Amino acid sequence: MATLSPLPKLYFTGSDGLPLVGGKLYTYAAGTTTPLATYTDSSGGTANANPVILDSRGEASVWLDNSTYKFVLKDDTDALIWTQDNITNGTATSEYASQWLTSVSGTNAVVGSSTYSLAAYAAGLAFRFVPASINTGAVTLNINGLGAKNVLRAGGLALLPGHLQTGSVHTVVYDGTQFTLQNPSINPARVTVASHATTSAIWVASDEINFTGTETITDFPDAPKAGEWRRLICAGACVFTNNANIAVQGAANYTAAAGDIVTIHALTTTSFRVDVQAASQLPVVPNATTSVVGIVELATQTEVDEYTAGKVPTADLLKTNLLRNEQLFTATGTFTQPTGVTKVFVELAGGGGGGGSGNGGNYQAGGYGGFSSGWVTIAANQTVTIGAGGNGADAVNTNGSDGGTTSFGALISATGGGGGQAATAGANGTGSGGLLDLSYTSPTGLGVFAAPGAGGDAGAGGAQGIGSSNILTLGTQPSAKGGGGQGGYCIVRW
Repeated sequence: MATLSPLPKLYFTGSDGLPLVGGKLYTYAAGTTTPLATYTDSSGGTANANPVILDSRGEASVWLDNSTYKFVLKDDTDALIWTQDNITNGTATSEYASQWLTSVSGTNAVVGSSTYSLAAYAAGLAFRFVPASINTGAVTLNINGLGAKNVLRAGGLALLPGHLQTGSVHTVVYDGTQFTLQNPSINPARVTVASHATTSAIWVASDEINFTGTETITDFPDAPKAGEWRRLICAGACVFTNNANIAVQGAANYTAAAGDIVTIHALTTTSFRVDVQAASQLPVVPNATTSVVGIVELATQTEVDEYTAGKVPTADLLKTNLLRNEQLFTATGTFTQPTGVTKVFVELAGGGGGGGSGNGGNYQAGGYGGFSSGWVTIAANQTVTIGAGGNGADAVNTNGSDGGTTSFGALISATGGGGGQAATAGANGTGSGGLLDLSYTSPTGLGVFAAPGAGGDAGAGGAQGIGSSNILTLGTQPSAKGGGGQGGYCIVRW
């Protein structure tokens, strides 16, 4: 691949645009008045005079080593024309971009050596190195003994513990005043902070903090800049107060439990947002003044209070689909407690009663199975018993049998619907143990029928069992068998 040739000789003109005959080019180490040699050819074997005297065409052969230079151009009477600092040769510039530091040592006061004979730091110089140790706080870097300079991260902030990792290649770029770390570790070491009130405690610590404080938090120390964040892994009960300076998720005070992960976002240096990931895996739901996609609003403060107590106050919340796991039981079995889960949301229904059979139009339906739902606390595996649908009457003037009770351990249950009788509809089952316990309205009289022997009417997804009665025909009304009730079900969500 061909490339453009550099200038074989330097050429200078005066203010009149004519060749600067007899002009003088003084060369110094960058940022200083210390003379620094240039060379007559690429071998670097013969140094130019300093200053370099321009020939009759205003030209000179000027070859640079890997140092950084300052050029000062004057005319033949030593009148200044211009000064240009921080000049390097093209090879040096490209090599600096991938230049390695060797003999790296130190934890926070890092020292390294460059193979280039740097006379001074220059803006734009970049270096790569592998730290000798994981840093434990703010870092300085001293290359070739030129002096320690701060190493900062984006935004001009000091490094946090663990931003330099052994075994990782880190790149720093000098901006004329300090070094900026281009690739801090994304998993800095976690540190322990006992209290948020210690001056800037959470901001000078790591991105992730073992937070052992148990106080009521009404404010945070000023953040170093907007956009900063810290993730606190709480060790005990501390209260995050929702106020003008702290916007707590759910727009209400939050009492953390051990294992809760609370993330602090600096909206400005003095205002913050608090997001919560509860160890219990229960979602934190906002009140009715807040609208969040995928979360149904709570209508009243009472409902907010009930929810924070671990309850589900309204039927609408059954549709929120907030929980990530679900297990459906349509037959008796065992719910195995997932690791770390102490609360589950249970929805269940008892079996429907069987339809009765009679003569002369006395065709009565079995009762609906009861329904219950709510949060329950578990400490072990739970036996799930599914209530069977009641059998329909198979002889004239006989009753259908009752539906069975569905239960989740001894914590929540729903009884089955009563069997339909020859002249009376079966009683509806009832729920027990949930926040939402229902007894549905069952068909009565001759209002609902199913074909002889048919089961009860099933709702979408296996709804509560419904008892059914025998068929009604016009004219003569023959006897017929009652329909069987629908079996119960249990859904567990967490």
